[in-house]
Amino acid sequence: ANQQGTNGLPPMYGSTVGSVSGTLHGVFNTATNDGRFAGYYQVPATPDPGSLVHYLYGSLAHLGGVTATYYTTADGGASLSAPIDQLNDGTDATKHLNLLGTNGAALTTPDAAPTPATGLWGGQLTAADQEYIVRWTGLYQNAAQTAKYFKWDSAVATDRVKVWVDNRLVIDQWSSLDQTSLTAAYTFDAVDALYDVQVEWWRSTSSASAAVDLQESTDNTVFTDIPSDRLFYIEDISGSPYAVTVAS
Repeated sequence: ANQQGTNGLPPMYGSTVGSVSGTLHGVFNTATNDGRFAGYYQVPATPDPGSLVHYLYGSLAHLGGVTATYYTTADGGASLSAPIDQLNDGTDATKHLNLLGTNGAALTTPDAAPTPATGLWGGQLTAADQEYIVRWTGLYQNAAQTAKYFKWDSAVATDRVKVWVDNRLVIDQWSSLDQTSLTAAYTFDAVDALYDVQVEWWRSTSSASAAVDLQESTDNTVFTDIPSDRLFYIEDISGSPYAVTVAS
């Protein structure tokens, strides 16, 4: 719960990336004799569409969950530039979140201690009914099969949510919520590989209904919580991203 994200919008924010192939991934886990690790990834010689440029994002992946960052909504979530350290000020019933990436149904108050907040950003909510946004970011390890389904559940009709999988916007219910249970399908290019995952949830009105959840399925019928042993939080390597020139 204490992992903190970045101040501002992430790469490809708001983009469906619908006209290009999924994000390319390479795992650098082959040890060399100089204390480093080697690996590779393969890209087309010419970006598609032709106006795109190659960038290499480097990060360390840590097993056990995803990063949660909490925000006030001064600009309605347009920039997400006001991160805070805690949500638990005011009425606790409106600040509780379901644990994302566990098999348990227990509710928790993220970053409940220390008080006052001593994280990167400082501050917390100041009113019992104040709006807030939570952004979860990290890596998801696909299992069982390449065709997967995801479901977002929220008990509050005024909630808003966006879900990205492999840098593709698969659920976009930010201006309105069609229903409190939303599903999306995605076909991965491999099993047991790591893929980017991001969720943004906006509690736009005060409510004592607390539970929100992201689940997965192989048949679009039976959905289960994503276990924490297939979720990773990431630390960007210094200098990332790196511009890449592809030469023949």
